[in-house]
Amino acid sequence: MARRRSPHFHPVASSSSSGDFEEGIALMVADPHRRDDRRVKPAHATTWTNRRPSGSGSRWKWAAACLASAFLVLVLSTRSGHSNGGTHHIRSAGGSEDAGSPYDAGSKEAEAELLEALYGLPLPTTFNELDELNEELKDLDPKFILKWAHRQLIAKEHHLRGAPPLVQVTSFGPTGLVILDLLAKLDMLSDVPVITMDTLHLFPESYRFYDTIRSRYEAMMLDVTKPLLIERPPEMIGDGVVAGSIDNRKEFEAQYGTTLWKTDPQKFAKLTKVEPMEHALARKQAKMWITGRRRSSGGERSDMDVLEFEYFSGVDADPRFDADSPDIDAERGRWKLNPLAYWTYDRVWGYIRKHRLPYNELYDRGYTSLGDVMTTSPPRRNASLTGDAVDDFERSGRFAGMGNRTECGLHAHRKRVKAAKQKALEAGEELSVPALRCDKCLELSNADFEERILGGGGKGGRGELLVEFYSPYCGGCQEFAPTLNRIANHLSLRKPSTKVARFDITENEVPFVKGEELFRVEATPTLYRVRLAPSFGVELYEGGHDFDSIVHWVEHKT
Repeated sequence: MARRRSPHFHPVASSSSSGDFEEGIALMVADPHRRDDRRVKPAHATTWTNRRPSGSGSRWKWAAACLASAFLVLVLSTRSGHSNGGTHHIRSAGGSEDAGSPYDAGSKEAEAELLEALYGLPLPTTFNELDELNEELKDLDPKFILKWAHRQLIAKEHHLRGAPPLVQVTSFGPTGLVILDLLAKLDMLSDVPVITMDTLHLFPESYRFYDTIRSRYEAMMLDVTKPLLIERPPEMIGDGVVAGSIDNRKEFEAQYGTTLWKTDPQKFAKLTKVEPMEHALARKQAKMWITGRRRSSGGERSDMDVLEFEYFSGVDADPRFDADSPDIDAERGRWKLNPLAYWTYDRVWGYIRKHRLPYNELYDRGYTSLGDVMTTSPPRRNASLTGDAVDDFERSGRFAGMGNRTECGLHAHRKRVKAAKQKALEAGEELSVPALRCDKCLELSNADFEERILGGGGKGGRGELLVEFYSPYCGGCQEFAPTLNRIANHLSLRKPSTKVARFDITENEVPFVKGEELFRVEATPTLYRVRLAPSFGVELYEGGHDFDSIVHWVEHKT
C-alpha cells in the first residue's frame, strides 16, 4: 500500500527567522537546466547556517542546513577553479561526470564536507520531512545519494544486523546497469545484494546476459527469483505456504495455463514478479530497495521522487493503522530509492558508453525496454509525448496491443454469456449478438472447420491461414475487431495466399483435426497460424494484439 505524499515542499525566501531554513535551501542550487533557475548568494548562507533552527524537527532541519552550507562550499570551490574570466554556471548535481556535473573535479575537501553534512540527514519520520529531504536529494549526484543510503542503513547498524537492509532490485536494463556499476565503484556490492526476477518468460538473450553480469561484477551477491510454489494442505485455511519455486515455463503453464499473461495480466505479474520480489525482500529483511525508475519514462513515474515510502500490502486492515497520519511508521513499510529519478534515457546511455558497460544484445536490435517475450517489442519512436515525459517512446514497446487488459478467459466468459442470455429470456427478450466486422474473413463452423484448416482456406492445400478464436460478446474481441479487419484487408493485397479466418467459441468447442487437439484456446481473442507447406504445422501467436506485430509475424516468420 503506497502512502500518498503530501504536496511538494517548495522553498520560499523569507526574512524572518522561521524562514531561514527555507531560504537557505532556495539559494543552495543554481541549475541552468531547470525553469526555476536560481543563483547562489553566499552572504545569505552565512546568515542562516550559523543559527540552529528551533522547534519540532530541529535536528533534521539543522542537518539539512549543514548540507546546504557544505554544498555552497563545494560550488564555490568549483567556481574558484575557473579563473579564465568566463562565466561558469553551476550545473545540476543530479548529473555526473558523464553528463553535466555540478563540479569539474571539485575540491576533495569540499566534497568531504558535503558528504559529512549529507550523512547528518536522518531518515524522515514524517511525510513533510520526506518532501523536504527530496528537495535536498533531487539535485545530488547519484553516487552521493547511494552513499547517503548506505551510511543510513548499513554503516550505522551493520554490526547489529545479520541481514542487509539495503538491496538493489533490477532487471539489468540500462538504468539498473548504471546503478550496479556505481555500487561497484563505491565498493558497496559486498553490502548491497542484487535481486532480479526471472519470470520464466524472458528472452534467451536476457538469460545469457546473467552470465555476462556475473563475470563483470564478481563481488555481486545475485538473487534470481522465480514464481513461488505454493502448497495448500487440505487441513490448512488461508493462502498456503511457500514450498519452493517453479523452475521452468513448462511447469508454470501446467499450473496456470499458457495465456494467463493475456487473460489476467495482474495475476500474471503478481505470480511472476510481485510475490517473488516481496518474498525475497522480506527474507533479506530489507528496509530500502534501490530501483532504476526514472521520471522521463512517463506515466506514473513522471512525478516520482528520489525517495519514496510505501506501506506493506494489507497494513490498512489493522484498525490501529491511520492512513491519514502525517507520521511515517517505518515498521509497517519499506523505503524505495530512485537515485536516477532525474536522469534521461540519453544520459543513462551516455554513462554506459563512456564506461563501456556490457548490456543486453537486444538493445542493438532496436529494443529500448525489455520484459517478457510475449509483451515486448521494439518501441514506437513516433509515440506521442505527454508533459515532461521526454522518453515516452522508451517503454512504448512494452505491453503494446494489450489495450485495457480486456482479454476474456474462456470459461468465465461463457458463464457470463449464459447468465446474460438466461436473464434476457426471463425478461422475454433475446440477447443481441454484437456485429464484429471483418470484410475478408472466412467464417468457420463446426461443419467445415477441419476441411478449411487442412485445405488452407480453400486454396487446394497450398495456402496459409491466420485463425482467430473469438466471441462477439468479449470486450477484448470487440476492441481487437477493427485491427483484425485491417489485417485481413492488408493480407488480401500483400499476401493473398494467406487467408484470415475466425471461429466463434461462445457456444462451440474447438473441433479436433484428424482426431487431434491442435488448437488450445483458454482466452479470447487467440490467434493461430496454420501452414501447409513444406509440411503441415500449427503455431500459437504470443505477441501483442497490434497491427504491426501481427503482420510482421505472419509475413516474416518462417
